Amino acid sequence: MKVFSTYLRILNKHKGSISLAMIIFVAMAVISVKSSDISQITEFQEEKIAVCVINQDEDTVLSDGLKAYMNEHTELLRENEVTNIEDALFFRQVEYVVIIPKGFYKDFLLGKKPKLESYYVENSYSAYCVENLINNYLSTFKNYALSFPDAAPETIIENTKRDMETECNVSIGKGNETNEMNGWMVTFFSCAAYAVLGVITMGITTVIKSFKQIDVKRRTLCSPVSYMKINKKVWMGHGVFGLVVFGILVLLGTVLLGKTVFSVKGLYQLLNLFAFELCAMGIATLMSQFVSNSSAIAAVSNTISICLCFLGGCFVPLEYMSSTAKTVGSFTPAYWYSKATENLYELSEFRLTLMGGYFKCLAIEVGFAIAFFSIALLVEKQKTMGKWKEA
Repeated sequence: MKVFSTYLRILNKHKGSISLAMIIFVAMAVISVKSSDISQITEFQEEKIAVCVINQDEDTVLSDGLKAYMNEHTELLRENEVTNIEDALFFRQVEYVVIIPKGFYKDFLLGKKPKLESYYVENSYSAYCVENLINNYLSTFKNYALSFPDAAPETIIENTKRDMETECNVSIGKGNETNEMNGWMVTFFSCAAYAVLGVITMGITTVIKSFKQIDVKRRTLCSPVSYMKINKKVWMGHGVFGLVVFGILVLLGTVLLGKTVFSVKGLYQLLNLFAFELCAMGIATLMSQFVSNSSAIAAVSNTISICLCFLGGCFVPLEYMSSTAKTVGSFTPAYWYSKATENLYELSEFRLTLMGGYFKCLAIEVGFAIAFFSIALLVEKQKTMGKWKEA
């Protein structure tokens, strides 16, 4: 038990730097979860876009009807208000200018495809909205004109106006409270990856480096306790430390998310977090073989944690990442942790046939952990045999 008590004393000595990573995570988790409240939108109001319709054709029922329709759905400016189209667009006096060319109405009725001249700001959302309004009106008018060739133009306009004014009632509910809580759960567990990486790598690396100090190693070799038993006690300390960190995260999750943490989806999220914690322990073991300066442990640990979380989609959702970033991120365990978290969010039933993607991600995480531990043990063996020079 002396080895285990020494393990705890080392952690207690460095509790300040280890606790800092946990405090940062707690702040991130609280801010992220509390700021992710879904605002409930209960009504919709159409935005009025500044538009100018310049008619170079004769005053026809089509041009008059189009102007009347645009006046209802946009902020229609008079023709004399736009003296210079380029300047008006530049200073945002108007966002869309449409010109009805001469002979447009006759060509339109003859079945030709005359084009309206339009000027707008490139790649603007407002231009898309106005074009959609114009195209809907013209296509409706054209359908009536072709379907009822003997009908009077005024009748066609009235029918077109009636159809364009048809509305459907849309009710927006308050949303599903369970889905909202699931969104908060994804946010919490995404932030938890940083805590696991930061705290585990910093704590375990610090302990391993302390046990590998030359004076400590010499005293250990002189003790009646075998080197294998000492390693077992150290690994037992790793396990206890990991369980403590895991327990703190579960406790914080319960405070922020309530009983949802212990739902079926929450338990699968916790299993995913536990698998990722194994990866973090493997990374810490491997990291301890290369970090020679104890004062650099915190810097290296923070760098690794932040880089892996960004590449893995913990800080930035995977859906917003480019294909190149996803390809690079797929070589990190954090990517598969995030992917498993998002897979769980999309599931409403937890049948094994539907959870293939989740278990695949879990298996890859465990594979990463085994790989990290294997490489770390190989490096340690090479150093023990004298093939690697001690740093």
